Order: sequence, then C-alpha cells, then structure tokens
Amino acid sequence: MRHLLKIGEGPPANLAALLLSVASEALSRLVGKRKDAVFYDALLDNKKIGKELGEKLFDAVRNGLAHAYDTKIFVIEGQEFVIVVSWKHYPHLKVICESWLNGRPGICLNVHQMWEKLDAYLTKVENDMQRDRDLCQSVEKQASKLITINKLSLKVRHQLKGFVEREMDRNPRKNYRD
Repeated sequence: MRHLLKIGEGPPANLAALLLSVASEALSRLVGKRKDAVFYDALLDNKKIGKELGEKLFDAVRNGLAHAYDTKIFVIEGQEFVIVVSWKHYPHLKVICESWLNGRPGICLNVHQMWEKLDAYLTKVENDMQRDRDLCQSVEKQASKLITINKLSLKVRHQLKGFVEREMDRNPRKNYRD
C-alpha cells in the first residue's frame, strides 16, 4: 500500500480504496467483528458518522469497487449520494457539491488519510496482541477459519474446472468461451 500511495494522482485512487476496504474487512474478520467494523471504527470517524451511514459507505466502496470498479451511489430519503474517492485533493469525509456531481452531494474518502488510519489501527492491534494472549489466540483461531474457507474455495474451483473440461470434451462443437 505504501508503494501504491507514492504514485501520482489519478487511477490508483480506486485501487487504493478497494485495497483499504478489503484489508479492513479481513482485519475485521480476524479480530472477530462484523465485516465492516474496522472500516467504520478505524477508517471513518465513527463519532461523526453513524453506524448505518458507515455500513452504506462500506458497501458503496467495497462492493462497488470490487464488482464494478466504481463506488455505488446510495440513496437516503430520496437523496442520491456519491462517494468521491480522493487521492489527495479533498479532505477525508468532506461533503462537496461540485458541478460534475450533477446536483448530488459527494462524500469524500481520502485514501492517504484512510491508509494512515488503517496503519495506526494495525499497530494498535499488533500491540494489543502482544499484551493479550487471549486476543492473540482468538486472532489465530479466526485466521485458521479463513484459511479453511480459502482451501474450500480452491477445492470448488478445481471441481468447477473439471466439470467444465468434461462438458467441453462431451460437446466439442459448442464454443463455451463465447
């Protein structure tokens, strides 16, 4: 992440925001919390942002960028809001109204400031784990569950690959790649 943040302004902003949201989700799961907990607690100012809005911001960033490589627009009481991923230009959590937003307010998420917050949270968790053996064991247990899920996912991918290859062998005239 540190290397990515050294790149100049532009396209890496969405990539950085996606990495930050996925990293915060993984860290949330490691410490046994909701998937959006670290995003909300560490990357957003949870004293300023309510939990429900934090959930919407997490979904708009994480799922929007992961599945469409753009943040989702979300609606609250009939008003559309845009998430503006900012490299350095806009301060974190600033609400803007720019002409290019077509009359919709934009909530800015500054990736540099988010990284600083996530890095500080990681340091805190690391220090807490060094002092608290129970927390350390809990994180290790959660990590082993995540590794098991990844192994299962790998097994499913192999099964799918085998199934597709068998189907292609049975029906060689069909073009499955179209």
